[in-house]
Amino acid sequence: MSIENIRVDVVTKVEQLKASFAGGYSLVIEYDNRDVVDYTTQRDPYLQVSVDVMEAEQASLTQHSDHRFRGVITLLACVPEGSGKSKANKLLEHFYKGLHRNSFGKVRTFMSTPGGDKTHLGWVYVAMLVPFWSDQPA
Repeated sequence: MSIENIRVDVVTKVEQLKASFAGGYSLVIEYDNRDVVDYTTQRDPYLQVSVDVMEAEQASLTQHSDHRFRGVITLLACVPEGSGKSKANKLLEHFYKGLHRNSFGKVRTFMSTPGGDKTHLGWVYVAMLVPFWSDQPA
């Protein structure tokens, strides 16, 4: 499954980056459609990661062309409301710098871009978006 291969490549890279994160607390990461964090008891910042495939095309005009997928890796640094953005910025910088302008598995990434902030249930979510493409066998 091509889309699943993309997700696995991204998760593998994020987990490698997690191992080198030195934020002074045990980092929790929530991936697509996985509820790990209990918002009522969580106090430390955490990271949400989603992989969104948004379009696909034939990669070349050859008869056995790859299927080129394009999308975005969304990183959300989640910090308690009222705690400032410093920890969110440090968390995002560690991960987006390890993901953007890079290649891992069959995933190739472009330079990242800020995605804005939102507030929900006492948490502030600070986003960074990492556009990617991946050529997968058709």
